[in-house]
Amino acid sequence: MSNKVPPLWKIFLLLIGIPAGWLIVWFLLTLVVHLVGFSLPSVGDANGLLATIGSIMGAIFTVGGLIVALVAVLTQIQLQDRVKQEVDKAKQEVEDTFNNKLRIEYEKRIQDQVEGMLAFFQATSTPDWRQAEALVREALQKYPSLPGMRSYLGLLLSRKVQEYFSGLLVQNVLQQADSFASAMYLHQLRYAEAPPKVEAIDWLKEALEHQDNPEGQVSAALAFMYGFNEAYEKMLNTIQEVRINYPALLSYLQSPDHLMMLIYACNKDQPHIQELLKALDVLPPTAEEVRTAIQKPPASTNEQFVDWYAVELNVGANTSKMPVKIRIFYPHTQETVKVTRAIIFKHGQEPIPRPDYYREPDPSKRVIDLPVDELVKQLFDEFLFLCPT
Repeated sequence: MSNKVPPLWKIFLLLIGIPAGWLIVWFLLTLVVHLVGFSLPSVGDANGLLATIGSIMGAIFTVGGLIVALVAVLTQIQLQDRVKQEVDKAKQEVEDTFNNKLRIEYEKRIQDQVEGMLAFFQATSTPDWRQAEALVREALQKYPSLPGMRSYLGLLLSRKVQEYFSGLLVQNVLQQADSFASAMYLHQLRYAEAPPKVEAIDWLKEALEHQDNPEGQVSAALAFMYGFNEAYEKMLNTIQEVRINYPALLSYLQSPDHLMMLIYACNKDQPHIQELLKALDVLPPTAEEVRTAIQKPPASTNEQFVDWYAVELNVGANTSKMPVKIRIFYPHTQETVKVTRAIIFKHGQEPIPRPDYYREPDPSKRVIDLPVDELVKQLFDEFLFLCPT
């Protein structure tokens, strides 16, 4: 309920009317007193006259004070009413602006966010990395601030690259396996498309620029991508960042397949390999450690050998940047001497036996096995052992 203020002319009449009314009342009272027979103070009675005038003036001042107070109250009410009107007007303007402009914008923004989240959900459900990339781009256009999209795609692409690289590591070994599963896997490798190395690097870098690096996984994946892309310095710098910011991931970088991916950037350069191993706190196995490993009793009867990753000390004609896999069989006793043999798998080449009995034209003089110490010495003279597979 609003307090309405009367018009000014009514206030003016009230100010004039109250004193005038008081004088009229006074005059009437005087007249009544006179008719009744009471006498008023004469002009000659100075004290009575002054008392009468004082009474009249006191009454006038009292009425005037009441009028001033009334005007103050009415002014306050008028100001409150005006403020309320202005507030109601501003509120209505805000409501009109929201209904006419902002509501449409908010509704569109909400719709875009919903469509962006839906596109991202579809990206996480498709096995095709190209389709996933297209959906993530759509999601970023609709909902740029949706967290986790860049890191998800970057890690997805990096896993595709790592799977491809792991296939290369076992390709030569599988060629010797006589199984349908191995044949199918080799067929897939042979016709597999080129891995998205560059795309993975771009998305991982973009994720880092947006502080989208869950538990350092993006940084670690970027180091692997730099390794397979032969960007040695960038790879080494990224590893140093992982060591400082995410030391718990160091063991993740040291795992055999990941280590080989990083070593790929070294291009079999010995100083680079040593520098990388030092950055990862990895010590190459010694000859004694290799001898101990192959002379331990196998965990099961099905185990017949131990595989090691290595690189040639003298690359020679082998231009492949892939590491070598050396398979050393568990030794057996021959005339009181423990003997064994090995097979060397080089990428893109036929397996090489050690000892290399094919070089002996006389089958009767071919040596199939060598004493353990002699075989290990030959292998360490030819290769830098890196780690077990």
